[in-house]
Amino acid sequence: PYAGSVRPGKQSPQRVVIPGESSSSKTIVLPDYALDGRPKKGSSSPLLPWVIEVKTPEEIEKMRASGKLAREVLDLAGRAVAPGVTTDEIDTLVHEAIVNAGAYPSPLN
Repeated sequence: PYAGSVRPGKQSPQRVVIPGESSSSKTIVLPDYALDGRPKKGSSSPLLPWVIEVKTPEEIEKMRASGKLAREVLDLAGRAVAPGVTTDEIDTLVHEAIVNAGAYPSPLN
C-alpha cells in the first residue's frame, strides 16, 4: 500500500487555550469563533468584498501588533526547520510562543 519508506505519522491531540488563561501578565481572551469556528462579527450583515469596513485607531493598532507578532512567530518557525525536527515540534513551539505573547493561536478552530 505504501511506496518507499514514507509511513503515516501519529497525529497529536489538538492544543487548547483555556479561557482567561494568563501568560506573562496578559490574559488571553478567546475570539468569538473559538468554540464553534464561526465568526460572529458581521454575522447580521456579512462583509462582502466590496464593503469597506472603516477601522478605528484602536483597531488599526491591534492589527499592527498582530501583524508584528505574526512575523516574529513565522521567523521563529522558519528557524526551527531542520532535518529531524517534526512539524509537531514546530507546531508546539509556535503555539507556545503565541500563548506566551498573550495571543490566541488562530489555527485553533
